Amino acid sequence: SAAKSPLPEGATDPAFNIESTPDTLKEAFPALYSSLKISLATIPTDTVYVIIHPGDQLNVAGGFGLNDTLRFTPYPMALSQQEVKVKPWNDLILEGWHLGTLTFEIVTDAVEYAGLAIPDISYTIEDNELPPGIVQSVEMDTTLTEGLSGIDLLFSMATIPTDTVFLIIDPDDQLRITG
Repeated sequence: SAAKSPLPEGATDPAFNIESTPDTLKEAFPALYSSLKISLATIPTDTVYVIIHPGDQLNVAGGFGLNDTLRFTPYPMALSQQEVKVKPWNDLILEGWHLGTLTFEIVTDAVEYAGLAIPDISYTIEDNELPPGIVQSVEMDTTLTEGLSGIDLLFSMATIPTDTVFLIIDPDDQLRITG
């Protein structure tokens, strides 16, 4: 993205240098991320802020709905890449394969960068939420006394499954699961 504006003699056209790895992101794996690196092509005449909006499917700053802001000052460091770690937001909704899109906002008083834009960047997200399963309530005829030890529950499969099976134990507000 380049704009036509008066530049100091010998300067090249202003632009944003973008280096993005279009990885497929997987929900619920917070240690895995895609690297997005941004730098300026020229030293700006004033500070340039690049605000990254992650939408409702991505995470760039450590929490849902938090933007990330890169600051490029009018010094040679503006030519150095700044990295943003792009992760999917684990929304606990079964969505299958879907997209997450970053949008960008440029805030500056530098005439050469005012009006420039960074195009949206989309990432493919693999949703790894568990599909809806079987819900089973287990009635127990065991009497428990508060403050004393509880009981052990032992579960096993009747057959060998063809894929991973997750057993989620969800007690009401009168019981707790330990161990």
